[in-house]
This record gives sequence, C-alpha cells and structure tokens, in this order.
Amino acid sequence: MRKALALALMLLLAPVAVWAQSATSADLEGIVTDAAGGVIPQASVVVINKETGITRTGVTNDLGRYRIPSLQVGEYELRISKQGFATVERRGLQLHVGQVATVNVELPVAAQTQRVEVTEAAPIVETGRANLGGVVNRAEIDNLPINGRNFLDYSRTVAGVTSQQTSGQGSGLSFNGQRARSNNISVDGADNTGQMNGNPRLTLSQDAVQEFQVVTNGFAPEFGQTGGGLVNIISRSGTNALHGNVFWYQRDEALDARNAFVTDKEKPPFRRKNVGATLGGPIVRNRTFFFAAVEYIPRHESDVVTISDADVNAVNQVLARRPIPHASVKAISKSTFPVDNVSTLSSLKLDHSFNSNNSISFRYIYGQGRNSNDSTGGLTDVSGGSGQRQCDQSFLWTYTRIFSPTVVSETRYQYAPRSLLQYANDPIGPRVSISGVATWGRNTDYPTLLDEGRHQWTQSLSWQRGRHFFKFGADITRLLGHASYPSSFAGSFSFASLATFVAGSVNTFSQGFGDPAMNLPDKLLGFYAQDSFRLNAKLTLSYGMRYDYDMQPQGIKRDLTNPIEAVVQSGVHRDSNNFSPRLGIAYNPDGQGKTVVRAGYGIFYDKIFLLVARNSLIARQTLQLASAQATTQLLLGAFPESNKFPTGFALPKGSLNTVSADIEIPYAQQANFGVERAIGNNWAVGANYVLVRGVKLLRSRQINLYPGTVLTLANAASLGVARPNPQQIGRVMYTTSVRPNPNFGSMYQVGSWASSTYNGMQLTVRKQFSRGFEFRANYTFSKAIDDASDFTQAMAASDPYNARIDRSLSYEDQRHRFTLTGVWRIPYNGPGRALLGGWSLSTLWTYRNGTPANVTVGSDVNQDGNSNDRPFNGTYLLGRNTYTDPNSFTVHCRLARRIRIGERMSVQILGETFNAQNRVNITGVNHTWGTELAARNTLGSYTSAGDPRQIQLGIKFEF
Repeated sequence: MRKALALALMLLLAPVAVWAQSATSADLEGIVTDAAGGVIPQASVVVINKETGITRTGVTNDLGRYRIPSLQVGEYELRISKQGFATVERRGLQLHVGQVATVNVELPVAAQTQRVEVTEAAPIVETGRANLGGVVNRAEIDNLPINGRNFLDYSRTVAGVTSQQTSGQGSGLSFNGQRARSNNISVDGADNTGQMNGNPRLTLSQDAVQEFQVVTNGFAPEFGQTGGGLVNIISRSGTNALHGNVFWYQRDEALDARNAFVTDKEKPPFRRKNVGATLGGPIVRNRTFFFAAVEYIPRHESDVVTISDADVNAVNQVLARRPIPHASVKAISKSTFPVDNVSTLSSLKLDHSFNSNNSISFRYIYGQGRNSNDSTGGLTDVSGGSGQRQCDQSFLWTYTRIFSPTVVSETRYQYAPRSLLQYANDPIGPRVSISGVATWGRNTDYPTLLDEGRHQWTQSLSWQRGRHFFKFGADITRLLGHASYPSSFAGSFSFASLATFVAGSVNTFSQGFGDPAMNLPDKLLGFYAQDSFRLNAKLTLSYGMRYDYDMQPQGIKRDLTNPIEAVVQSGVHRDSNNFSPRLGIAYNPDGQGKTVVRAGYGIFYDKIFLLVARNSLIARQTLQLASAQATTQLLLGAFPESNKFPTGFALPKGSLNTVSADIEIPYAQQANFGVERAIGNNWAVGANYVLVRGVKLLRSRQINLYPGTVLTLANAASLGVARPNPQQIGRVMYTTSVRPNPNFGSMYQVGSWASSTYNGMQLTVRKQFSRGFEFRANYTFSKAIDDASDFTQAMAASDPYNARIDRSLSYEDQRHRFTLTGVWRIPYNGPGRALLGGWSLSTLWTYRNGTPANVTVGSDVNQDGNSNDRPFNGTYLLGRNTYTDPNSFTVHCRLARRIRIGERMSVQILGETFNAQNRVNITGVNHTWGTELAARNTLGSYTSAGDPRQIQLGIKFEF
C-alpha cells in the first residue's frame, strides 16, 4: 500500500517533473489600489535591479495583485503605472534570499506623466512568511568579527542555532537541539553537504558570499532531506560597475594572551594569515557579468597535551621496561605541538541574460585543504592524532525561463566531485588507552578514504493564479561513493587504570580484519507541490506536500568462500512511505504589516547517511578479546593486518556491524507559534515557541547478548568475572560465553529506535541597516531531551533491553543562550574628518550555560562490548548526561577605518580581538569515574580551554 501511494504521487507529479525549484532568490508581491482602497487590475509593474540594470515586468491581476518571483538578491526600484493614474516609483528596496517582500502601492489619480517617488526600505516584517529563521546580510558578513573566517559561524547568531556539542562528524551546527548531521547546507540552490557523513563541503571565500538565509523551523516543501535546519548560501555576482578588492589578515602569538593550560615559558606558536582577492564586473553591460574570488588560508598554530608529568613518567617507564611488540611508539610526552591547517578557496561565477525572459548562470568552486594533528591534545598524545587532505569541486549550471508574468521555471544541474583522505600520525599502531589517564598510538578509525561524486538535478515551476502562488518541482541526486575504513586494523589495547597498565593486565583487545574498501552508490528522489494562498490582506496560508525516496545501496555481490565477506549484508533497506505534509499560517491582524502572528506544523524527513551503509556493508569483522586472553595478546602485540582472521589461536568469534532489516528514514515533527511586531520602519521584536520531536532517529545497539544477570560474589565466576571490582557487584552483567548467534561475538545494529524532544522559547530584537547602524539580539530558553545524540557505537544503548534508561538531556541541550551582534558606522563630519572619519565598530557576543556531559566508569564493566557504562553505587545507576560542564562567554570586537582614495578606491585598516575579555572557557573536562564506588579525585578536573584573547590585524584595498 505504501509503495502504491508513493508511485501514485510520482505519477501525479510526472508532468511537472521537468520544472525546477529555487532556493536562491527573493519574491516581490503586493496589491495596487486607488485612493479609495479599490483594487487596480492590469496595472503595469516594472522591477529594475539597480546594480545590473536587468528589468522584470508584470501586471496586476483582477484582484489588483502582482508577484514577481525569482529575483536575484540585491537593491531594486519598483515602478507601477496605469492610464489615468500617476506613476509611483518605490526605491531603496533591498531584497534578501528567501524573502517574500510585500510592498503595497497606492496610485493617486493624475496624468500618467506625473511621478511620485518614494525612497523607503522593504517592510522589516514579512507578513506572508510562516517559517522561522533569519538572513545574515552582506553588511554583517563584511563587518562582524569572525574567528577563522568560516562565515557559517554567523549562523549561530540566529535564534535556535547552537554549536555542535557531540564530538566527531557533523555540520558544526545544531538547529533547535537536533543532531548536527541533520542539516542541509546549499550554495546557489545546490546541495553542499556530504552524503557520506553530514559534514559541510568546502565552500567559498567569505568575500565571495553575498548573503545567506538560515531557516530553523517550518521550511517549505521545496526543501527536503533534513530534519534540522537549512542554510542557503548565495554567491556574489558581477554588476555594471567594475569592483574588487585585495585583502590580508595576519595573526601572531606575540599579540595574544596565554592559554591557561600552557606551562611553557614561551607562548606556543600561533600564526595565521588570510590572503585573497576578488574581482567582478560587466562583460556586456546590462547583460553579462562575472565575479571571481580566491583566498589562501595558512594556519600555523598549536595545542597542548595535558597528561600529568607523573602519568607520563609512569607510562614511559613501563614502555621502556616492557615495550609492546611491533609498536612504533616507544614513549609519550606532555608537550605543546603544532597544528597546521592550510586551505585554498576559489570560485568563478558568470551570469548572462539573453533577454528579459531567458537567463543562465554558471558557477565553479574549487577548494582544497590539509590539516595536521587533529583528534589530539588533552589526554591524547600526539601519536594518537591524525591529519586530513581533501579536494572539493562544484560545477553548477542554472537556467531561468519566464514564460509569462505569472509563470516562471528554473532548471539547475550540479556536478560535484570530492576526495577526502584522513590519515593517522602513527601509521603502525597499536592503539593504547588508559582510562582517564592517557591515549597514544594509531587512531583506530584511520586511514580513512571518503570519495564522493554528486550529480544533482533540481527543477521547479512557479505559477501565480488569483490569490494563489503555486510551486511544483523535483530534486534528483545520483551519488557515487567510494570508501575505505580499516577500523582498528592496527589493533587496540585498553586498560582500566594506570595500575592495571603497570601490572600488564589488559581490559580488552580488539582488532579488525577484512577488506576495508567498497563502492557505495545511492540515489535520492524528491518531489513536491506547494501553495501560498493569500485569503485576504491579513491572512496567508502556506501548505504543501513533499515525497522523498532514498535508494540506499543494494545488491552488492559477496564472495561466499571468504568467511568474513560471506556473512555481510548485501544492502540497506529502502523506506518508501516518506510523505511530509506541511502547513503554515501568517496572520496580520492590523492589516498594515506591523504585526504578524505565525504558526506552523510539518513533517520533515532526514537522511540515512552513507556512513551507515559503509559501516555495515564493508567486508570487515572485529576480533575482541577480554581479560586473560587480552593480557596474553599484549605479550605478542597486535596481529599483522590481513583480510582473514589469524590462524593458530583459539580465538573467540569476530564481531559484526549490521543495519536493521526494517530501518526507516528518520523524521522530525516541527511546530512553531509566535508573534513579531515592527517598531517604526527599521526595528522589530519577536517571541516564538518552538517544538521539535525527532521520530525514528538512528541508533546503535548490541543485539547479540542474552538478558543480563545481576552479578554477586557468588555468581561472579560463572559470569566470567574472576575478580569483580566494586563497580561490577550488584550491576546487571552480560555473559559473552553464550550468545543468541553463536557464530559471532559482538553484533552492533543501527536501526530507527531513538527519539528526541525540544521545547524552546526564542526572543529576538533586530534592527535592519539604516543610519549607519544595524543590530540583532536573541535569547533562547530551551530544553532538549533524547536517548541518543548520534548513531555511532560510542552512543549505543547502555542496556539493549531497556532503551528508556538512557533518556535524558541531549548533548545538544543548551538551556540558556544569548547572542548579540551589531555594526555601527561611526558618523563624524567635523574638523579633522580626514583623520577621524570613516570608522566603524562591530561586535559579536555569545553566552551559553554549561552543556550536559556523560560520566562513565571508563571501561566495559558490564561486558556488553562498549565502554560507556555509567557509575553504579550498588543501588542506583547514575543517569546519562547528568554532569554539567562549565558555561561559556565570549566577546569579539572589530574596529575598522575606511580611507577614501579618490571616488572609486579606498583602503580599509582593521583590528579584531577575539575573546576580548580573555575569559578561560573550559573545553575539556575529565568525565571518568573509575572502577571504585567513590569517584577518582580527577573526576571533573579541567583538561583544556578554548583560545585566550587573540588579536588579528588586517588591511583591504577596495575599488
């Protein structure tokens, strides 16, 4: 039945599948009336882009309404005329991406040769918008301070957007408490998020970004494949005037404060510079334009290993006396180490208008980067770190066809190849970890290869009819993935404490075997239909339906003669019932555009990333040893890497990763209710309630265990525990000697078993740019609850037979969050203007309270194969994420001065200070309890801090 419904919708939309969607433009609409309030049909509407001279035309319908869709973002002039009425010209209309600006016009009765000119910005409150979010405009991108020139960081100035708190992969952004993978980042309407793991791909130089829209809740059906939020980035285009710049930003440790965890006499090296240039202008005036940008970003910095001197000495004494066979690491150190990150970003955009009804655009992005010594510092020795090399490209073609003033289509095609290599600092191994003390040796996940080729077609048709504005479309993506993931192929020894390491008593040993490489093809199909219905001047309904189908890899051939490969799945289940209805209401009670009440509800399907398929379909199995067997293996070292299990040993069965046979696409139920009020022409305040419920979220759990038994001193030996520690007595324990599937040891499976809930109140105050000043402030009071914040094994269910035991505050919970941004062009026209004029001041404040953290014993005391066990006092088990890390507060400031050189050139000099108050913001905390009933004295100790006060100087030549 579900497949029949899916097929029916696809057939229903087949006639419009050749039209395309748009996520790159703005719409201008309104009603034209006479002085008595009567509507004026058949009035001429002309819209002129002030920078390119490109003109769009239309007429009002029988209801006096007009709508000019798919306008390039920028400044416009609106001209409306009708025989017997004066012509009205409205200037200063700045349109932003995703905006539907409502500009109603009254035509006075007079000769048509008479003109009425009005210079006024578009209304700050969008009366027809039902979703939540904001736009980071060009003035903010140009002027706000930013630590690292990753313009996506500005997304966090929008209410509901926070920094990612879970470690590992993701977009770096959490929308309303959702997972950081569950976002969609696009550039010029084409996807720019890696389907393999949810990481953003390399994008543009900050100086090549026109602006970007951040949508946090209730977006339209034309947007899909995300249960979190959207970031729509618009690249800059050329204009009729030749413009460009050359810039240089420089940072050096000599200007910075000292990190709180640096004990060396000299401050560690920290050198960073950004060098780049842009150039844009006309090839043919009013018709063909270009814009090019390049930026080179070398970062030579440092971090700190904070393993205590006593622990370093103790570990090195053991390694000198009893080295691990075949290991390359002979000693560890507490030291400052270099961190290098070098990237190059370049782009070219060409826009051409054949005539008023046909235009095309081509955009090319090339980015490459490399960085060293990731995943190290704190209690991880440099040998345990890793590096990365990547190369990203994107070729994008867009064709816009205006069939009539009421019918517009867009066609878009993107080809985007990507290569990513992540390598280990120690190429040999094995990995060694002492719980709460130190970690060194080859990173268990590397070397990893993630290549991806993306072919994406998006098409839509928009049609205005009466009070309706319909839109239909399709989004089809073909992905060609290739991955190599030799997880723990070098072997990994874990010790419960420093004392057990000194004694040579290993807690667990694991090593992977098999073929780590495979191809991962995928197709994503999306179809939608939506309508924006203006019932009257006060009420707008936005509604529609979207259908998504993810054709996960299937039908992979297996070598049945290879025991490792024969048991691996051949594909991932395809879920076909992904219909997502959406409804939004915008009500303007005063009819004047000053106040709008918004409400919305919808279902938003996410993605099953190819990482899930990679982990389960690669022909790889992991050998796991515990206690005595693991201790014996320490004397031999890790096995040689191989595609077969080692022979000649009485070894337990290997482990297996699988995907549930009935896995479904996760989705979110998003709802919002709020009110926004304009104060004057340039200020607005708003209050919104936001609800997000995550449903069928992906989660990992151990499926090859029988129900556990409470361990006592009497039954300890029968459960395989010779000498139980205090954290084991009274705890539910699992036996590994008897398994439901006797052919394997651990079997971890990913399925649609998790859920989440977010409730938030979001307050905003904003002022759009006028009189040299703009301002935005947000305060969010929220609570995010889940039972898993990602689908990785590290966040697997701590009790596979009681999933509710892990339900608690999410890692992404941020109860209180406040952000403030402001840009002020300081006015001065008095004496000494040549010296004292041209200054601007901007700032960015961010405060958040402490985020939840999980306290663990530090070892696998319940024998379920995962070291995420929480402390137990004999009666009560400590809840998940019950510890709260310290809060964080940073203030960034920027002071700049523009010096004019003639009429067309200027030089800007600037200084930026990050963490201006030099606050110690803790980023690393020891969350290890230990195996005793009482916690170790190191629990809660701080291991690392964020950057101290840092200063950046820059100069920019503009023309």
